[in-house]
Amino acid sequence: MVRIIFLTAQNETPSFKEQAIRPSNKLEECYEEIQTNVVKFPSFSEKEEIETEDLIGNPDYLIVVKPTLIKNFPSFRKELINYCRENDIITISNPVDGSMEYPVDIFSIFYSDYVISISKEQYKYVSTWRKEKNIIFVGNAPRKNLGVQIRYRDVPRKVIWENPVHYRPTFPDELKEPYKRLENLLEKECLKRECEFEPWLSYGTEVDKWTKKMLSADIAIECKALRENYSIQQRLKPPTKVQNYMSVGLPVICDPIPSYKNLGKNGEHLLLADKISRWKENIQVLLENENMRKEIGRAARKKVLNYTIKDVVEKYVKGIPGLKK
Repeated sequence: MVRIIFLTAQNETPSFKEQAIRPSNKLEECYEEIQTNVVKFPSFSEKEEIETEDLIGNPDYLIVVKPTLIKNFPSFRKELINYCRENDIITISNPVDGSMEYPVDIFSIFYSDYVISISKEQYKYVSTWRKEKNIIFVGNAPRKNLGVQIRYRDVPRKVIWENPVHYRPTFPDELKEPYKRLENLLEKECLKRECEFEPWLSYGTEVDKWTKKMLSADIAIECKALRENYSIQQRLKPPTKVQNYMSVGLPVICDPIPSYKNLGKNGEHLLLADKISRWKENIQVLLENENMRKEIGRAARKKVLNYTIKDVVEKYVKGIPGLKK
């Protein structure tokens, strides 16, 4: 049996340490509790293996998914290298969080046989320090392939914004003002039409509760950055959140970062907003136009259902030369 190790790389950032020592209000305390209890970074030996023998439908191969915190300490490197030697093929997903100004770890740069990219932009980035033959583009799938979708109402009752970036306690205070203006604008437009506007934190939320929240909404908002010159991290972010919305038929307004733009056509599958005035135009038209909400929501769901876990796995397997498909 050929044993394939899939390291899902994590990158420990200072933000988790910073927030633990400076909670200043209930929101930050909530965020700190969530990160402390849900987002943990245990040592390598404590990480759980997930064996996915049936993913490729071939008993000759075994894919082992190993969530791994990449550290640069010699003892950790030795432990992980020894573990990798027990496998025949080593693949790793490059982190998209933390500092992206340089390749993040020796396993992505030197030790892995293949680096997995989940967006076209990430593929371009990884190809600056790994040969293209060693990069597998697999795309990205929604968090959960839902068999349900929203019920389209004549009059919208709720607009949701999941995990607004400026709600994070580590988000720089000097950068919050534009996002607060956007939040106030969206809330004002909703109130004019007696529609609830709900920014909310989903960290640690159970899937059933998260699904219920999605299905209670009529319109979804997603904004990574209110600017045109995105950071490397923002450009490489996967489209998971917008895909989640689209998978239940929610019409989405989002900023035009590369991964969102690749999901579909502006005005047909989603609405893109690159400045405050565009956000205002888009929220107004969706709040007032029932047919547009339906058309964009249904087209979005149909489009995003092409991005499935099965599709991602097939691309992963096809990207490894020599595997019997």
